[in-house]
Amino acid sequence: AELGKLLQIHVQEEIIDPDTATAMKGALKYKDTKVKEVMTPLENTFMLSSDEQLNFETIAKIFKTGYSRIPVYSINKNNIIGLLFVKDLIFIDPEDNTRVSDFVEIFGRGLHVVWPDDALGGVLRDLKSGKSHMALVRDVNNEDESQDPFYEIKGIITLEDIIEEIIGHEIVDETDAFVDGTHSVPVDRAETFKWASLRLLDSKIVDERLSFDETKAVTAHLSKNFAAIFTFLTEAQLHRLILETPISVLPTAVQQLSKDLPDDLLYERGVQTNTCTLVLSGKLTVIAGQDNFRSDVSSWSLLAGNALLSKHYTPDFTSFVSSGPCRCLQITEARFASAVDASQLEKQDSSHGTKPVQPIPVTAVPSSMPQPVEAAPEAGELAEGNTRKIKFITALKAVGRPEDTDRRAVKAASARLLKEVNPSTDDAMPSVTEEGDDAPTDEHSPADHKQEENTIVFE
Repeated sequence: AELGKLLQIHVQEEIIDPDTATAMKGALKYKDTKVKEVMTPLENTFMLSSDEQLNFETIAKIFKTGYSRIPVYSINKNNIIGLLFVKDLIFIDPEDNTRVSDFVEIFGRGLHVVWPDDALGGVLRDLKSGKSHMALVRDVNNEDESQDPFYEIKGIITLEDIIEEIIGHEIVDETDAFVDGTHSVPVDRAETFKWASLRLLDSKIVDERLSFDETKAVTAHLSKNFAAIFTFLTEAQLHRLILETPISVLPTAVQQLSKDLPDDLLYERGVQTNTCTLVLSGKLTVIAGQDNFRSDVSSWSLLAGNALLSKHYTPDFTSFVSSGPCRCLQITEARFASAVDASQLEKQDSSHGTKPVQPIPVTAVPSSMPQPVEAAPEAGELAEGNTRKIKFITALKAVGRPEDTDRRAVKAASARLLKEVNPSTDDAMPSVTEEGDDAPTDEHSPADHKQEENTIVFE
């Protein structure tokens, strides 16, 4: 306290500048600062699943983050199996589609583990010794008395985090998207690198993505009109999922005169898929029902929404691009499950009093957005849809230590979910938009033409 007061006097007398005084104060107090005060929360940490493949899409995603070390998890983010060094990717040929788990196993790079209440002085000493420049922050979860305590990952801490605490300022490098680890303050600067220039090396490296404003419009549309599916995601995680999903451009399917259907099908009845499609522009033809009823869907239509809720989803319809090019977002079950996992962590931190991730503001859905009218489901289909939701949320609650999950807690969670499920919005049934409605013409909307009449949205 006396040294701090002395530094303040020196600043007032202009003997030393304020930045020097701030660094000196940080050097005096950082040793006693706790890890939990400066760490990056888990929900703001970029990680890779061990099941992902190191193809052009994944490597481009890694490149854009600007990180040099990336944790790799298996099954869920509480099970970190290793660390991927970006410099090691020089040995990778993207066309080989090497699995992340195989790549991590070859190099065998592990992570140093610290506790939330550890002092930064000791952590800095360990990181300087060459163990790593990054450490996992692990804690014991013993809040639920009905199950045994278990380890869970709270976040990560890096050597840069400790240096920032010492000098008293955030270090923002040329690749940072946010000022600090809470991801609440984006970096305000002009785009200094044209990502499209990478196409000069290989056209597969860069994937087009929605702009920030387009992402807000799509997020609002999904959260309002398909709440039965996307209710599992927080506002921030849904926005991040849409923002990070590349735009797919599908050509018109070529149909031979001798065949009833083209060879290039987007969905085929009875063939399992794990991808949901949101149409941005273009037109798809959907064939459904025993009578092979044909209908056209276009902008803002969602197909195979249930593929996000089940790993074994099989569509009961066939679909192909009838008027291309068709711009769409294709969201996989794996990406959706990762976003659900991050949403659960965000909700837990919020309920425990931890500062939550600042949600990204979402614009209101344009008034011209077609409002889907739900068809009344039959009793058997409703029961089947509710059962899938119960299994889904139960599986989420059991992540980490499924063998220790209390049966009564699961039963209570299932009962609460049943009360929340609205039969009129059951996502197992198609929704039909009213005839004559137009697609949104908001400048933030990615759609570039009107909604087709009598559009059927297959979820």
